[in-house]
Amino acid sequence: MGVGSLEYLKARLRQQARCVRDRTGRVVAVLESRTVSAIAEETGWSLRDVERTALSQDLVPIRYWRNMGLWGCCGQVRLLESRALVAGLGGLGGLATELLARAGVGELVLVDGDRFEESNLNRQLLATGDTVGRSKAVAAAERVRAINPAVQVIPVVGKVEELADELLAGAGVVLDCLDNFPSRYCLQARCRKLRRPLVSAAIGGSMAQVMTVLPGDPGIEALYGPQPPGEGGAELVVGTPPATPAAAASWQAQEAIWLLLGRPPALRRRMLCLDLESGCCEVLSLG
Repeated sequence: MGVGSLEYLKARLRQQARCVRDRTGRVVAVLESRTVSAIAEETGWSLRDVERTALSQDLVPIRYWRNMGLWGCCGQVRLLESRALVAGLGGLGGLATELLARAGVGELVLVDGDRFEESNLNRQLLATGDTVGRSKAVAAAERVRAINPAVQVIPVVGKVEELADELLAGAGVVLDCLDNFPSRYCLQARCRKLRRPLVSAAIGGSMAQVMTVLPGDPGIEALYGPQPPGEGGAELVVGTPPATPAAAASWQAQEAIWLLLGRPPALRRRMLCLDLESGCCEVLSLG
């Protein structure tokens, strides 16, 4: 049983796991992050493969322990084997990226051609004094690696119109976190062509909307018509306070996770409308 063999890896994981009780009193075998990292270095396996192997034996890396109640070890393995693409890394995309990395989505393609500006600091999770002036895609990739080094991240500094088909086609889900209509229409058209599911969100002031578009479903043209209605959205007029993108991105990330897990998304053929000022929440049917 060589140090780099699967049998050795499984044995080391079983040796290093410790048993704890969850809040229901059930005994769970867990692994600390430093233990997983040490075993990966010892055996030459990647962190992600070590985590997947552990979960296949019902040994839970502690970083995912609080995920187990919703999707369990099998679901966590499925997420680690999945790829999501996030288009736009501002207020929506920055938080959505953070949530997907913490959930343990194994590969993230992060697309944005812009750099952070001071005006981003009020709402964009990845915008800090240190990142102002830096590429959003590069800063997002660094953040993901710091949060969850098991996640493979592919930063793309560029526009969605220029994105390689291979990156879109390989994604289990695409998140539209863009801030202009032409790019959003282009992304949706490309997802339809490649038959990729799309989770789209838009914000402005205290208002947010989220919808999931599967191949063949009505999309944003059901709201705005067959052609882009202009360049920018409502946020150019009413601004964007910090809570609005956070609320929308949370829904958006969870829809993406349901799709990656093979579960029905809550917002297929429906649009969630949030008004954080009035406290209203409505779901509109899109047919």
